[in-house]
Amino acid sequence: MTLLSNKTTRSEWIHTSDAIKTQKHYRCILVAFDDWLKSMDSTEEGFFDAMRGTDMSTRARTLKSIQEYWMTVPKKGYPVKSPRTTAQYRAALLQWFEENDIMVSPTKIKRLARLPKISTEMRYTPDSSHILRIVSMQNTIEKKAFFILLSCTAMRYGELMQTRLGDIDMSNRMIRIPAARTKTRTERLTFFTPEARHYLKKHIKENNIQHDDLIFQLSEGSYRFAQNRSNRILGANERFTNGRYKMSIHRLRAYANQCISSAVSERFADVIKGHIGGLRTYDVGNIRKMKKDYDKAIPELTLDKSRQYEDLKDQVDAGTKTDAVIMREIDHLKQEIERLTSSIEE
Repeated sequence: MTLLSNKTTRSEWIHTSDAIKTQKHYRCILVAFDDWLKSMDSTEEGFFDAMRGTDMSTRARTLKSIQEYWMTVPKKGYPVKSPRTTAQYRAALLQWFEENDIMVSPTKIKRLARLPKISTEMRYTPDSSHILRIVSMQNTIEKKAFFILLSCTAMRYGELMQTRLGDIDMSNRMIRIPAARTKTRTERLTFFTPEARHYLKKHIKENNIQHDDLIFQLSEGSYRFAQNRSNRILGANERFTNGRYKMSIHRLRAYANQCISSAVSERFADVIKGHIGGLRTYDVGNIRKMKKDYDKAIPELTLDKSRQYEDLKDQVDAGTKTDAVIMREIDHLKQEIERLTSSIEE
């Protein structure tokens, strides 16, 4: 056994984070870095040796060269990276440099490797009719259920893809998301509409989903392709300047957020999305109250408003009965007024 540990390997560096999404992000960064090294006809070992033997200014200028490559040379099948994405890649790449004894002065980076100012283009948030058309265009019940659940639960698609049947309480229309699967590492609950339950039950029955099975078993790329294809047919395939679609799967979460905020409050919408921390943890825990609040948003979240699904039908029937009672009371009062008026005149 040696007194000192060896240097960190790529795999060890990637797994310094427990988050699957972060690990995937690190892998993408190393692939992008390797792509630049290949364009320079260099190896990582040779690059690191050269960087260790040079001054801070040269290191910063080299970093700028990497950034410019990412932002101007598209990789096959992928658009060039935006300044925002490049900034994220650069921050992680600097961590990898540090693991290999290469430091770059922040002041040198600010002066010699400055990124262009980040411009923010308006994102697109679909309405219920747009999402309903996407759902109707899918050729399997699994894809239909996937898009409807995303549009009413405000879950991240990565969270939904890790959901198992055992995480779902069908009677209460509730999904429990363990802390290990969330971006913030905070366990939370979310709910879904009677409409979503209708499609989910059908999907579970048709595909014989068992308690420990993943609800959705296709790849992430399959769902992305399905949505992009539908948007292309619908003429809703506008892109940002960096080539990415404005209407991404993640925008279904934005739709749910808007509906819940409109029907209940932005504070409750944050709870459903998992944007809580500090004293905000006092907003969670009362499941009955949370479901009651969520149910206020069902009319907004329901995509096909021409149909009634289970709970909604019960509400409508109850409302119809109440209306009938009120109308009978009104008729009775009218008759009583007419009787009193007649008696006074006599």
